[in-house]
Amino acid sequence: MITVISITAIYIYFIDLDADPPMYFDGQSQSLSTDPHHYSYFARNKILFGQGELFDTSRWRVFEVTLISGISYILFSVFGISMPVANIPGPLSIMIAIALFILALRRSLKLEAAALVLILLLFNKVLHVYGRLPYAENGMILIMAMLFYIFMHHRHKLLGKIIIGIMAALAAMAGKIFGIIIIVPVITAFWLENKPDRIKNIFILTASSIIFGAAWILIFYGGDFGAFYEYYHSQTLGLYGFPEAFKSPLVLIEKLVNFGNDSRFYFHSPVLGLAAFVALLAAFSIVSKKNIKENIPLIFLITWFVAGILFFMCGNYRPLRYVYMLYLPMAGMTGLVLSSSFHDNAAILSWKGYIKYILIFLLFWIVIEQIVFNIFYIGYYTTKAVPVTWFSFSPAVLIAYLEYRFNFLRVLKSRLLQKALVCTIIVLTFVNFALPYYDWQGQKSFNIREASRDLGQILADDAVICGPIAPTLLLENNLKGDIYAVGVTDNDPRFFFKNPVTHFVIDAMASGFIIEKYEELTPAVEIADYYIRDAKILVVDVSHYTGNKQAAFYQPTDYEIARGFMKQQVYDSALYYMESFIKKYPDNKSALRILGDLYPLNGKPDEAMRYLIRADSLYPTDFIVKLSLAVYYQKRYVVSGDDRFRHMARKTYDEVVEINPYQADEVSGISRRIAGIR
Repeated sequence: MITVISITAIYIYFIDLDADPPMYFDGQSQSLSTDPHHYSYFARNKILFGQGELFDTSRWRVFEVTLISGISYILFSVFGISMPVANIPGPLSIMIAIALFILALRRSLKLEAAALVLILLLFNKVLHVYGRLPYAENGMILIMAMLFYIFMHHRHKLLGKIIIGIMAALAAMAGKIFGIIIIVPVITAFWLENKPDRIKNIFILTASSIIFGAAWILIFYGGDFGAFYEYYHSQTLGLYGFPEAFKSPLVLIEKLVNFGNDSRFYFHSPVLGLAAFVALLAAFSIVSKKNIKENIPLIFLITWFVAGILFFMCGNYRPLRYVYMLYLPMAGMTGLVLSSSFHDNAAILSWKGYIKYILIFLLFWIVIEQIVFNIFYIGYYTTKAVPVTWFSFSPAVLIAYLEYRFNFLRVLKSRLLQKALVCTIIVLTFVNFALPYYDWQGQKSFNIREASRDLGQILADDAVICGPIAPTLLLENNLKGDIYAVGVTDNDPRFFFKNPVTHFVIDAMASGFIIEKYEELTPAVEIADYYIRDAKILVVDVSHYTGNKQAAFYQPTDYEIARGFMKQQVYDSALYYMESFIKKYPDNKSALRILGDLYPLNGKPDEAMRYLIRADSLYPTDFIVKLSLAVYYQKRYVVSGDDRFRHMARKTYDEVVEINPYQADEVSGISRRIAGIR
C-alpha cells in the first residue's frame, strides 16, 4: 500500500513540471509566478555566463547560498537549463523530506499509521502546489527532516548532537532564517529527556549551531554580517513594520486564535488541521510525567508545531509558503497518537489542576474560530477575523466546562471511533486533494514557459530583462536578467541608472506604482504582454530612458521596431517589420497575435484570421491568444453581419472561459462592448 501511494504521488508531483501553477491559489499574490526561481537564478547565470552575479545583486546573496540554489546548479550542469529542470529541486526536496520524516518515525509508527502520515503529506494540495517549485522553503523542509532523522536515531551520541546543531543553523542559513525554529523542539526534548546532562547537551547543541552559523556568514558573506542583517531586516521590520501582535495583550491573543486566516493555512488543509486538533486532544491521554521519555517523538512534534505558530502569529507578513512546513509535525503527531492509542497499556492522564482544561479551552477556541471563518468569511480577513475570534470564545468556554464535568473526550480511546476517524480522514484527504487537482488539469496552461521562449525571440541577444517575474522568464532562453523585488529594489532611486536594464517586466496592476517611483520610465514602449496565471504581464522597452550608457546601445529587433511603429500608428511600416520578423520565427506567439491586429488595420482581415487561428492551434491553453481570436470573430460579425462569425465567436468565448473561468466577467464585458459598436 505504501509503495502504491508513493509511486502515485511521485507521478503527480513530477508530471508536467513546466505547467503553470493553479490560478488564484494564493489569493491575489503573484508569488507562485515570481519568487521560486530567484533561487535558481544564480545557478543559471553560473552555467551560462560563468558567474552568478551579473549586476548589482549583492543584496540577493542570500538567494545564491540556499540549498535549492546548490541543487539547481547540479541539475543544470547535468541536464541543461529549462523550466522543468529548474523546478525539479522543489519536488525532489519534498519527496526526500517526507521519506526521511517517515523513516525517522519508523520505530514509533505502526504500519497503518505510517500510511496515514504518508497520505496526509503526499496528498496535501499545498505541499503539491508549492512543492513543485524551487522555493527555498522546500530546501529548508528537507534540512529539517534530515535534522529530525538524526535526532531520532543519533541524538544520544556526541557527534549526533553536534550535527543536529549544525543542521539547525543550516536550516536558517541555507533555507530561510525562520528555519531556526527547529532548534526549539530539540532543546525542549533535551531538557525533558535527560535531566543530569540537559545543560551539557543544550550547550553542545547551541555552540555547534552558533559556530557553524558564524562560519557560514564568514565564508559566504565575507564576514559582512551587516549585509546578512540588512536583507533580513528589510524583509521583516523594514518592509512590514513592527509586529502588530505586540500592540496589546488582546491583539496578541487574537493573532494566536485566528492564525492562518490570512494565509489560508487551515483552509487549504482542513482535514489535516482537524486531524492535528484531535491528536492534540488525544495527547492528554497519552503523555504523562511518567512516560515522557518514551513520548519524546510526540513531544518534539507538538513543540515544533506550537513553536511555529507562536513565532509566525507575531509577524505582519506570514504567507502560506512560510508556514506550510508545519504540516509535517501536524501529520507526524497524528500518526504517533494513532499508534499510541492502539496500545492496551496506553498512559493514563496524569495532568493536575486546571492546566488541562485551559489548554482544551484554547484548542476549541482556535478550532471553532477556524471552522466559522473558513466556511463563512474566507477572503475577509481584515474585517471579519477579529469579530469571529471573539464570537468563538463563549462556545469554547462551554465545551471546556462540559469536558470538566463529563469527560466526554474519553471517547477518543474507543477503537471503533479511531478506525472511523482514520477512514474519514483518508477519504476526505483524497477528496480535498482530488477536486482542485482535477480543476487544475482542466485549466492547465504553459504560459510561463511559452512567454520565456517568446522573449528569447522578440528581444535581441544583448537584452537585459528585469522585474519580479524576470528570473522565471529566463529559463527557456539565454537572455541576461536582473532581480527586482517590489518594496525593496525600488528604495534605490538609481537602480536603473546603475544597471544596464533594457526591458522591464511587470504585472500590469503594479506598473503605475513603478512609474511613480521612476518617472523617467513614463515614455517607455510596451512591446509585449502575456497573461500568466491570473495576471497580465507587460514587457516594456526602457533602454533609452534610464540613463544607463550600456543599455542605451541596445538595438531593437524587427519585432520591437514594428511595435514602435504601432504606437506611432504607422501601421504599414509596422506590418512590414512584423512580416519580416515572422519569416524568421513563424511560430512566435506575440508576432502571430500582433499580426491579427495589424492586417485588419492594413485592409487584410482574412490574413489576420489565418495568423490568429495558427496562434490558437500552437498555443491552445493561452487565455489571451484564444480571447484575441474570439474578439476577431465578433468584430468580423459586427462588420459583415455574417452569422458564421457570430457562431464562431460564441464558441471561442466559451473556450476562453473554460481556460480561465475567473475572467468570465471580463470576457462578457469585452463581448458587450464590441457588440455595442454596431
